[in-house]
Amino acid sequence: MINLPCALVAGALLCSAPPTPKPTADVPPVASFKCPVPHGYFPHRVAWKYWQCASGIAYELSCAGNHVTRVVWDQRLLRCRRAR
Repeated sequence: MINLPCALVAGALLCSAPPTPKPTADVPPVASFKCPVPHGYFPHRVAWKYWQCASGIAYELSCAGNHVTRVVWDQRLLRCRRAR
């Protein structure tokens, strides 16, 4: 599920597409994950990693600090956070 920015305007719920993510050039695409939609963020089997899809291409990314400082990906917030 992807959370889109939405607003209630004149009684209608209007949602806009998220901005196209721009992965850094030093992160190569990974073929083992298939993007369910062209753009978005998705959980990884490793807690401190996540997938970013941009134009249907999957990029495997890690949270800063990863397992050493107990920082994990939070799919609900779509960002990294300290583990509880």
